[in-house]
Amino acid sequence: MVKLVVSDMDGTLLAQNSVLGGRAIRMVQKLKEKGILFTMATGRSQCLSEEYEKLLNLEIPYIACNGAVILKRGEIIKQHQIALKGLRPLVEEADRLDMSVVFSIGGSEFYYKETPWILEKRREEGFYQNPMILTDEIWDRTYLEKLMIMDNCRTGRITLMEDMCRKLPPEYGFTRYTNMSVEIVNCRATKAEGVRFLADYLGIPMDEVMAIGDHKNDCEMLTEAGIGVAVSNAIPDAKECADYVAAGSYLDGVAEAVQMFCRIDTEEAS
Repeated sequence: MVKLVVSDMDGTLLAQNSVLGGRAIRMVQKLKEKGILFTMATGRSQCLSEEYEKLLNLEIPYIACNGAVILKRGEIIKQHQIALKGLRPLVEEADRLDMSVVFSIGGSEFYYKETPWILEKRREEGFYQNPMILTDEIWDRTYLEKLMIMDNCRTGRITLMEDMCRKLPPEYGFTRYTNMSVEIVNCRATKAEGVRFLADYLGIPMDEVMAIGDHKNDCEMLTEAGIGVAVSNAIPDAKECADYVAAGSYLDGVAEAVQMFCRIDTEEAS
């Protein structure tokens, strides 16, 4: 019996327009009415996810920054950080290659330098308003939740960043997203670890957790949960890790899994 549903956001509950519609909100409400808890596990930082926490009226903590932070209504429940100073060569090389660099620090996001991708995201979604002014002192003393390097031109040079990530000290972990980006977090920060923490925090066995996702950073979470679901638009790796692959994409796939495993009438919620 499923007692907790944990869903990824981008590419899973959210389509490419990042809009969370009424159907998702009503589905979560129906889960609550049946006594099934719901939360999100997202790669987004606090400032880019708290809006969804409010819209979904989450009553339990959620996982942000790919597991680096677990929080509820702005209160940090658990956190893993990394030292910025160990990432300086990586950041400077990414900048030399004209890639975009974003720092997640204290729940907010800062950009290294303005790039066409940074400007596009600011114009379209209001992201990345604040630059990170890096003095030697800031390099040496700053700790962050996540570093993202984006190759917005998809040149294939993200492989060079991945090679550098492999040479980082063991306390750093990373995930590569196809030829698009890499994200660096604390090695203990994963969505799977976040789900395990939440399950223990809530007193729910992992075999009564259903996790839903679409990408590489969801794979371990899908494997660890009692039921792992990949939506139809998921990458092959995520589908291989899942117990069930939905026929529907994005929210349709989430609703399909909820209807099948939680016995919730998601059509009525639409």
